[in-house]
Parts: sequence; C-alpha cells; structure tokens
Amino acid sequence: MTKNIRFLAFDNGMENWRRQEEIKSWKELSTEVIEARKGKPAELVDIDAEIISKIEERLTDWCETGSFGRDGEYSSLYEKKLKLNQKQEVIDYRENMHKAKGSRQKIWIQQLMNTVLSFFDEELKKYKNTTENDIFVLMLPEFFWADIVDHIQLYHIKRNDMGIAGYVSPLYEESYKLLLDSGNIIAKWMKDQKKNIIFFAGTAMHKEINDDPMKEKIYNTLLIYSVKKDDAVQISTWNKVNYSPIDGFMVNGHVVRNKIPHEEKKEVIGVGEKALEKPSINYEGLVFSFDICLDYAITVDGYSESRKLLNPQEAEFNILIAGGMPIMNPYDSIEKKSANCVVRCDKEQFQADRNIPWNEACCSVRVGETIQDMNVIDGTRIRYVNFKVYIEGNSKKIVMVK
Repeated sequence: MTKNIRFLAFDNGMENWRRQEEIKSWKELSTEVIEARKGKPAELVDIDAEIISKIEERLTDWCETGSFGRDGEYSSLYEKKLKLNQKQEVIDYRENMHKAKGSRQKIWIQQLMNTVLSFFDEELKKYKNTTENDIFVLMLPEFFWADIVDHIQLYHIKRNDMGIAGYVSPLYEESYKLLLDSGNIIAKWMKDQKKNIIFFAGTAMHKEINDDPMKEKIYNTLLIYSVKKDDAVQISTWNKVNYSPIDGFMVNGHVVRNKIPHEEKKEVIGVGEKALEKPSINYEGLVFSFDICLDYAITVDGYSESRKLLNPQEAEFNILIAGGMPIMNPYDSIEKKSANCVVRCDKEQFQADRNIPWNEACCSVRVGETIQDMNVIDGTRIRYVNFKVYIEGNSKKIVMVK
C-alpha cells in the first residue's frame, strides 16, 4: 500500500502577512474600541501612565527578580491599580472595553478564516480524483489567531540593550471558542472538500479575564482539525509549554515570564477544551506528532517536547508550528526528535544578515540531517512538499517526492 502525503503550508512571507493584515484592519475594525477608550477614568489613565514609565525604569529589575514588579516601588503602583479596579466606574469601563474588543475579535477572526481558506481552497481545487490513500496536511504558523494590538507604543519601548519584544495580544475566551466550534467556517470548508485532511491551523493566544490582570491565565494553543472524506470534522488542541521572548517581554535575552502568565508544564499540556493527552494524531495508520516553536528546540537534555512524551520515532512526521524557530541547526540532532521527517511552518523567514548564520524560508522540511525550503507555488502564499509512504506489513518507508 502507498500513501500520498501532500503538505500545503501558508507562507507568511518576509513582510509578515499576518501583521500587515492586522495593521490594515485596525482602523476600520476599531471604531467601537476607540470610542470605549474615551471613557477611561482619569485615575486609571494616570496610574497606567505611571506604570508604563516605571516599566521603562525597572526592566533590569524584572530580569533579575523574574517579577512583573511586585517588588520595591512598583508594588505600590500595582496595589493602587488593584484598588482602582474595584471602583464601579472602572468596572464599567472594563466591561465596555471587553464588550467592544470582544465584538472586534469575532469580526477579525472571521476575516482571517475567510482569507486564509481562500488561499488553500485555490490549491485543493487542483486535486480532483483523490482516494483514501491521499492525505492533505495544511499548516498555519504560530500566533495566527490573536487580537489586534492597540497599545503599540508600550511594546516598542527601547532603552539601551533592553526592550520589550514581540508582544501578542490574546483573544478573550469567548472569542477563542469560535475556533473550537465544529460549525465554524474552517470545519464547514473542510467537510465540503470530501478529502482526507489534517489542518494544523496555527496557534491561538487566549486568556481568561480576571479582576487582577496578573492572575489572568494566558495560553498559546495549537488548533488541529481533521476529517476523513464524509466523516465529521474533529477538533483537537495542544498547549505550548516553553515560552520565549516572542510570547512577551525580554530583557537582555532573558524572558520576563510573569508579564505573560503561564502555568507549570504539568498544568498546561493536555488541559483545556478538546485537549489531547499527548502531542500526536493517529490518522489513517500514520502518526503525526507536533511541537510549538521552542518546544522543538534543544533543551538541557537535548530532547524536543514531543520526543519526551512519545516513544523513539513513534511518529512518521513531526509538525513544527512556529513563530521564530529555524530548524537549520547543526547541533539539533534528529535522534532527539519524535520523527525523522520534520515539516515546519513559521511566521518568519530567517536571513543570514539578521545575525543568524543561515537562510531559511517560512516553510521548510527536514529529513534526517538534510534541510531544505519547501517548494514555491508561483503567485500564491502556499508552499508544498510531497511524500510517499510505502507500507508493507508493520514496516513503513518514507520517500520525499522531488
């Protein structure tokens, strides 16, 4: 038996397509948010201005203490804001802002869904006479599903070698749940294709709102949709474990974790609606494992997160969904990964002139120790790579098709 595995990955491009779409859409989608912000209580305006000023002053302390600022001078500002959050006018303001942002998030998510599906739809139309042995694996990069960033000035603070890097604004849980709805646009589209499809649909940053902002739990969750011909679409999730500067604040190369709250590993993986128990999907007799960005990187013991949780070479393919995680690393042994074949979809393209000693496109593939960019489909944002899996008894031979 021979399985034809066709990977189609969204190329976010050097210009960062997702970010540019966000910038273009900000003004037209933000009328209600801008109006709601006009009602921000004066006391809250003042305390936030003080906090931003203190952030600039205390970046080094954050790095040393690992604290958002519950120490020293900042703690008094923090306590003052906590008390303000209990005032009715502040409660009303926060509710109005949540309502306005929640409304915008839903429109924004639908817009992203429609746009990205139009790219994949154009390519899948080319495959008409498919059989049960044809499997299509679609991929989106990390952070694809997130809110539009409003307070951009906060995330551009620069002071000597200290800076706040790559902030991603989370969705509210009610908005995030639209992505888990089996009746959403993605699920309906996949059902209509009448094909075997697994869609590693990027990650969603989302948070649980709390009166105390520092107690808000924020997750970076991989969304996985799968369907077999006429069956119902299955939706699964998996949470990122290892956070990085891309997820929030960084000072001199160190992650200030408390600004982007995250739980301990044991409390994150396998937790949440539609959560899997381990990072793999068994599909038509093949196992697809997956890692989110830094979870794939070499750790102290040298193993990727998926490899720690799966048996050696348990998976045929390892999916890497990333927001800045190149796989062209000579020290990154494939033996410490969960599969010999790694297919990566990243939001970034790496260039040697960015102090990285290699070039690597947003979408790349690794077989053993060999790494190459995925093939380009001219005039589109979709890259591809094809494999054949020859199955005889319990043995499988995987060959990349040129």
